Amino acid sequence: SPHPIMVSGHTYTTAEHLLEAMKFKYHPEIVEQIRCSGDPRRTAEMYGHYVRIDWESRKAVKIEEVVRAKYLQNPDLIVELLDTGNRYLIDEADTQF
Repeated sequence: SPHPIMVSGHTYTTAEHLLEAMKFKYHPEIVEQIRCSGDPRRTAEMYGHYVRIDWESRKAVKIEEVVRAKYLQNPDLIVELLDTGNRYLIDEADTQF
């Protein structure tokens, strides 16, 4: 959803922008391209060979960080989340999460 997240003085348009950028911790120029991209996933795919080597082992933790930041910085979403009750929430892009 188009709810911005601010991290280290930079605003990411969506959680996807931030999550894709996190894959490139050691390449700030790629992070910036992703942050400003209209299609962060496609931009990240262009630089797949630069993804941090520990990404798969860190992925779940980073997803949690991004989602937590998204909700803490956009309190209107907390009400929407609470309205889901005890139902499971499934990421359509990655049903592993």
